[in-house]
Amino acid sequence: MSGDQQAASRLIREGLPAAQQSDDQWVLAHYLEMLGWITGAEGQHARAARLLGAAHTVWRSTGMPPSGPRYLAPSHDHCEHVARHALGDEQFTAAFQHGTRLTPDQASETATSQPEPHTSTSRPSS
Repeated sequence: MSGDQQAASRLIREGLPAAQQSDDQWVLAHYLEMLGWITGAEGQHARAARLLGAAHTVWRSTGMPPSGPRYLAPSHDHCEHVARHALGDEQFTAAFQHGTRLTPDQASETATSQPEPHTSTSRPSS
């Protein structure tokens, strides 16, 4: 949130294994949510939508609203809006729903895998 996305991404990716090992769903949801924001800011909109979808499922398992705690809502909403605008409703929804079907292990793997090419993350021009 302070602008050092590279450092934040690195720290979150380093922390993911510990969150998984301890089965800390609260931390996992935060990590997936924030990695969604970071990848969205980097122009990886389909990946951001998948990560938001994965976080959505984990948030629900913690008893939180699907977009997480209220203090995260502005950043979540901004990321979703930008990704939806870049991808279009249909592509955004498909990527988000793909994310909701990921297991926590699959979501963590998605979060730590290499980014996809930028060309696949935006809508084709009409």
